Amino acid sequence: MSIIQLIIFLFVLIVIVKLIKRLRTRDISLPIFLLWLLFWIGAAAITWKTVILDRLADLVGVGRGADLVIYCSLLVLFYLIFRIFVRLDKQEKQISEIVRSIAKNNCDLAVREQRGERRNEDKK
Repeated sequence: MSIIQLIIFLFVLIVIVKLIKRLRTRDISLPIFLLWLLFWIGAAAITWKTVILDRLADLVGVGRGADLVIYCSLLVLFYLIFRIFVRLDKQEKQISEIVRSIAKNNCDLAVREQRGERRNEDKK
């Protein structure tokens, strides 16, 4: 086992421990936990048996397994960035709607209070 394999394997173990802690504190749901656990166990397995990754790289026409990991990682990262931007845009629109609604309600309340004060002054 090379040094980089050992480092990756230790990193994966640390991440799995943190995942378990987050599941216990209910920061993540069980399906999300299982998804990430499967991912990290897969990462550890591929790190342990690099032959698997090299065979998969040959199957899809990439020279080395490490190159395949980089290509797939870039695709996933760009997709996740896209999803984050879409979610952020949706939240910005929701916040704008909430702010408009609050402003309209405050304006309506102020108008009603002014009308009420005028009526009270007229009665005097």
